Amino acid sequence: MKFAIEGYWKGRIDIDKEALLATARTVREDRWKTQAQAGVEYMPVGDFPE
Repeated sequence: MKFAIEGYWKGRIDIDKEALLATARTVREDRWKTQAQAGVEYMPVGDFPE
């Protein structure tokens, strides 16, 4: 996600703002679900694996 955001800011990737935000939302939700299914009770901050 970090590289997608930086690419968006620099104009290096062809994606609009709404698509980027939707992708970020999906990534966050997927990570939360994965962690919850693994039994993690407290969610870490800044968990964006590449």
